[in-house]
Amino acid sequence: MNDERRHVYRVAPGDEDGLQVTLHTEAGEVSGDEIVDVTIEGAGARFESGGTPALVVGDAATLRFNSPALNEPVEVSAIVVARKEVEPHRHYSFRFEGHELERALPREFYRLFNRRGAYRAAEPSDSSPIQVTMKVAAEADGEQVASAKLKNISATGLGALADADTASRLEGITLVEISLQLPDVPRTLRLAAWIRNQETTDDNVYYGLMFDSKRTEDFLEQLEEIGDYVMCRYRESVADRIAD
Repeated sequence: MNDERRHVYRVAPGDEDGLQVTLHTEAGEVSGDEIVDVTIEGAGARFESGGTPALVVGDAATLRFNSPALNEPVEVSAIVVARKEVEPHRHYSFRFEGHELERALPREFYRLFNRRGAYRAAEPSDSSPIQVTMKVAAEADGEQVASAKLKNISATGLGALADADTASRLEGITLVEISLQLPDVPRTLRLAAWIRNQETTDDNVYYGLMFDSKRTEDFLEQLEEIGDYVMCRYRESVADRIAD
């Protein structure tokens, strides 16, 4: 797994998540003392050394995750990719089996990350750039329209890059109506969003936008389609990693 990508997508569950993991092996099962981090591609967990099966790198195991944020426990097959002894604990890093991404696991985990607002897709592939149209919201009495390039998207918002000339049309604007066409999504998505931050780099302006669910029609349906795109990008990144 690319170290930089894992840094971007890693989530350290908070106490409010109540996320727990149980490790199942041929030698038995044991509950984890703490989940260090979790991503769509893998997880890190800490166990008490005395009662933990002595797995080595390459061993297979099944992880069962429980959380109030999940409708039901989620089980996933995994491979040990790292082990570290820090008494009185044993730390394991697991990589989920690639075929698990074809099952319901991503959607279940997406539900958890969605609530935390920390789940973000990779940039759209170079072969399929995506344009984002930002129009001044009707309630802001504006007609300015600007076009930008999608850089990333999540359950809570997106990042887009516009050239300085285009960005000048949005100067002083905070609420916009955005539209974009994601690959394999039959309709154009239209959502209200707030410009939460912007950063000028060279001749471009990067915008960070947060969706406004109350001002967006069919928000949950559109969020589902965004989630499908996010999952597709993750599957592609996993396939690329395996190919490498």
